[in-house]
Amino acid sequence: MIGLLVGAMSLMPALIALRRRPETDLTTAADRLAGWVKNAEGAHWRQLLGGDRVPIDVRFDFCPTPGRSAVVPHAPAGSLQRVIDDFRATRPRRLVITGGPGAGKTVLATKLMLAIVEERTADEPVPVRMGLASWDPAVPLKTWLVSRLVQDFDRAPQVAKDLVERGRILPVLDGLDEMDAPATAVRDSRAKAALKALDAYQNGVDGAPFVLTCRTAQYDALAAAGHHVPDTAYIELFPVTAPQAHTYLTARRVYRPERWDPVLETLRSQPAGILARVLSTPWRLTLAATVYAESGDPSELLAHTSPAELEEYLLARYIPAVTGVHSGTGVPYTSAQVHDWLACMATYLEAGADSAPETRGAVGPASELVLHRLWRLAGQRRVRAVDVLLSLLIFLPGAALFYAQVPQVTTATGKNVTAVGICGVMLALAYRAGTRHTPPPSSARWPRRGTSARRRLVRRRWRVGAAAGLTVWALCACTLWLVPVIDPDLSFYGPFGLSLIGDGLVLGAFCGLPFGVVAGISASPRGGTTQDAADPWGPLRGDTLAGTASAFAYGATLSLLLGLPEGLAGPEGLWSSLETGVTYGLVLALLIGAMRIRAGRRYLALLLCARARLPWRLGAFLAWSCDAGLLRTSGSTYQFRHRELQEWLARHP
Repeated sequence: MIGLLVGAMSLMPALIALRRRPETDLTTAADRLAGWVKNAEGAHWRQLLGGDRVPIDVRFDFCPTPGRSAVVPHAPAGSLQRVIDDFRATRPRRLVITGGPGAGKTVLATKLMLAIVEERTADEPVPVRMGLASWDPAVPLKTWLVSRLVQDFDRAPQVAKDLVERGRILPVLDGLDEMDAPATAVRDSRAKAALKALDAYQNGVDGAPFVLTCRTAQYDALAAAGHHVPDTAYIELFPVTAPQAHTYLTARRVYRPERWDPVLETLRSQPAGILARVLSTPWRLTLAATVYAESGDPSELLAHTSPAELEEYLLARYIPAVTGVHSGTGVPYTSAQVHDWLACMATYLEAGADSAPETRGAVGPASELVLHRLWRLAGQRRVRAVDVLLSLLIFLPGAALFYAQVPQVTTATGKNVTAVGICGVMLALAYRAGTRHTPPPSSARWPRRGTSARRRLVRRRWRVGAAAGLTVWALCACTLWLVPVIDPDLSFYGPFGLSLIGDGLVLGAFCGLPFGVVAGISASPRGGTTQDAADPWGPLRGDTLAGTASAFAYGATLSLLLGLPEGLAGPEGLWSSLETGVTYGLVLALLIGAMRIRAGRRYLALLLCARARLPWRLGAFLAWSCDAGLLRTSGSTYQFRHRELQEWLARHP
């Protein structure tokens, strides 16, 4: 038994040694992050262009700002292809990109990010996109940036902090206009507080660089009320002109190009007509090119008498067109199914129900789908009730097995005490599973060596291990002492030839030590490190893995403690002792599994309750939607490709 414990305790350092070493060199850490950003934003760029590589050459101009402005280039290029030149000539490099809905703010920001990553030197910051809708300005900006690097980009906490503190991160803050509900007054807006925090964002004595995107109307309203960031270059995107739209559609017409002749002729002859006004944004131009990419008659665009009617028509045709193009990918979704499922999630986001806990109630529509927080979509009470039922079903076989296999209980009183204890455990499980709050996902990953998060985790595991060991010791001692009280007919002299109290102390120490070791090893970190994930499924995978590993560790430990001593005493009792150990180990494993797998179980409850509203294989559908260009991933979240698409789906469930 001593050898077993020493081997188990030696196993963890061996596994830890396989972990990658800390990124102590910030240059190496920044280069790795730049490679990640290049790959992620490159895929995002292709999605923004509707699966093509032909960009829309959006134009912009620098606008005067109230008060002190940044130094801008004397002869700005003002084009998508040369936005990097204008940005490098700006001092300080603090840029606000504004435009109307679908004007190309994200396209311009993405192009700028890719150009910076492509041309950056070793000491230049890495551009990192972050959605502002999830930021509570009460949290310091640098603290929030560090948490997003940890959560969305899988950086070690200390490395993320060093990257932010030493100016190696260029935040690209997307969606200032998404921080508040549409009817929120400026004096009560979170966007106002965000601009104040950005004003105080320093890198030594200079203002730290950043890129901010916002709709023109919202930013002008904030600036008119005196809320803006000094020393900032403010640019506004121009609408796409009819000749630009003509050039773009000409480059995109590959399949039967003659179909587009009436549309191209209308753009030439009526540069201020309905069609030219609707196609004056990159988003709607991409919509039109995608809808008629492989089939259909583009001249249908000419049959509408108002811009609003044409916009509705394009959005209504978008999902059927995308579904038809991607129907041969092996996932047989119909356009009606895709529309209904996406509309369900869009309605949920527009209600603001999926906002982060710290911002819920203070912000209007949300923009990020976080899988372990999605359970409210199917009704809070229903999902919580199903979660309680699932928790009890996991433990119920163990409870029945325990009640049937306890050999020491022979009297009615003992049976009743056992039944009451089992009911108490099940009530505690039901209370834990039915919480109104979103269960935080556990983590199966250790923070990197040498980080403060690793040191905090080690301290926590020492505390958890000590508490678990003392608790098991006390339970064993009390149980052994109370055996004659529960069952007076049981003759028990103790395995060690001591008194009952002495045997209780020895047995408690014998069992408490390994359980303390297992509890310490399987304890999860607290705080932001519990959510480490570089993709949307990371938290749920980590929660399921951590819960399963903990259940196996506890169950195996109890099985060995109960089975090995008697089995080693004589071969004739080996089988029966191992059977007893495995039985009780299985009971404990089911109990620990019901306690620890919380986020994964709540997600399963969501799928069971939303069978009529969401697909059963939700993960496969979300992955297909990203490939089709309907959704996109941003770190550990899913987002709709464009806010206008989300709003339209919410209006047409």
